Amino acid sequence: MNDFTHLHVHSEYSLLDGYATTKGITERAAELGMDSIALTDHGVMYGAMEFYAAAKKANVKPIIGVEAYIAPGSAKDPMVKGGKNYYHMLLLAQNEVGYRNLVKLTSRAHLDGMARGVFARPRIDREMLEKYHEGIIATSSCIAGEVIQQLTQQQKDRAREIAAYYRDLLGPENYYLELQLHDNTPELEPINEELVRISKELGIPLVATNDTHFVRRDDVETHSRVMAMGFNLTLKEFCGKNYQMDGTYHIMSGDEMWQRFKRYGTAPMENTRRIAERCNLKLDF
Repeated sequence: MNDFTHLHVHSEYSLLDGYATTKGITERAAELGMDSIALTDHGVMYGAMEFYAAAKKANVKPIIGVEAYIAPGSAKDPMVKGGKNYYHMLLLAQNEVGYRNLVKLTSRAHLDGMARGVFARPRIDREMLEKYHEGIIATSSCIAGEVIQQLTQQQKDRAREIAAYYRDLLGPENYYLELQLHDNTPELEPINEELVRISKELGIPLVATNDTHFVRRDDVETHSRVMAMGFNLTLKEFCGKNYQMDGTYHIMSGDEMWQRFKRYGTAPMENTRRIAERCNLKLDF
């Protein structure tokens, strides 16, 4: 189906968190009849060129992005155990200008925002984004996103302020509030209701995504083993802590996505296509 595009997709380059090759992602998109798909790994763009080539070979439009870590203050602030050191934010390149700005952001994140130790993440901050946002479409990301984290803490006014800031910085056509639904995260449903409210109040469009970390539903068991290694736990210990994802984190078909999100009307699903149509990155080697 060509009436939905996956815009939130992790590969094996989301180290010990994603279990999908770039080739597997693009081939699955082609198998499902999709004409485009994104790659948005955590904090890095290591798979971008490999993904671009694989997508072209599969006759699927590649949308290159990153699920960035954004610091609550400066990227140079120290990262501490137990502190809120970063949020997630999805960034997609519309064109070559946007792609080059993503490269600059991820590079600066590693050079200036990495901090030290086991809690280190390559973080950007608002100052960096203000400088390098041209050609980029952004979303509020997953449950670890800045807006959503405020909603989980019942800080609704603060969530609204943050959403308005990114709308004004990026432009109302370049910032979206992201709706997700996963079986192991029931709190997403009331969060989505709040996002719908903010969308209406602030004129920020909604977009539906699936936070995919593996290609097919039956990859979930292997993915759990990969994540257990990332947490330095045995599989039994890992499952006992209820960290594992469920089968909904795979690359769903367009029909599956339309069924899951039909309660929110057609706009969030249609907006995946609008974004895909605006992302036209062409790289010459």
